[in-house]
Amino acid sequence: MNEQEFKSKDSTVDQSRLPGIARPNLNLASNVAQAESNADANATRYPDPTQPKVLISMDIESLALGPRPVITEIALLGYDLEEGELLPQHHVHNYPVEPQQALIPPREIHLGTLIARADWTHSKGIDFGAELKKSASSDFEDLASLCRNFVAVFHQLTQNGKVPYELVCARPQFDAVAVESLLKEVGLIAPWGYDTVIDVRTMLKRAGINHKNVPWPKNVTPHMAWGDARWQIDQYLAAVRG
Repeated sequence: MNEQEFKSKDSTVDQSRLPGIARPNLNLASNVAQAESNADANATRYPDPTQPKVLISMDIESLALGPRPVITEIALLGYDLEEGELLPQHHVHNYPVEPQQALIPPREIHLGTLIARADWTHSKGIDFGAELKKSASSDFEDLASLCRNFVAVFHQLTQNGKVPYELVCARPQFDAVAVESLLKEVGLIAPWGYDTVIDVRTMLKRAGINHKNVPWPKNVTPHMAWGDARWQIDQYLAAVRG
């Protein structure tokens, strides 16, 4: 075969059949139909997330920062987003300090945090010593019982996860992590899904709202677990409404 014959034969080869070469489908109607078919299949296989019906607000007070602080208060409140009202189930309790110090290793107490809390409560006319006495139990079963009640109330609020919900904290990388570590240390599992935790401060930032400009609810004490958890609900609503 001479050179001319080779070139002539080579020109008749179907380039689309050569390995590694994919010729585009230029049929626009066919492409659109295929894209719509793929979208329908994906919508069935990967449904869009369901909007939450219940908001769960959690706040803690502690004697340290970090993932394993001694926790003195936990507040867990539920809010019905469809009815616009607080749910009756709640968990608002003081947690005993000594049983947390008896864990191995002990949960942490930081002097700086103690001083800051004492100064703040004093500035508000609150007796810090009296507040700490609410966490004076030394019985480990008191700690374990409170943790079990926390998990039970969470499941009540979400109907064991059947109701779509979001868990909101002002600093979930602190509050949620601290509570999760405590639950684990008494043999329990955090009851929330990893993809349900929301940072309300980030929500407000995206909405262009400074959290300090969200009014405090009436008859609540700032920087106490119940008051902060209640305020977080109003912050969430302010961010959603824009």
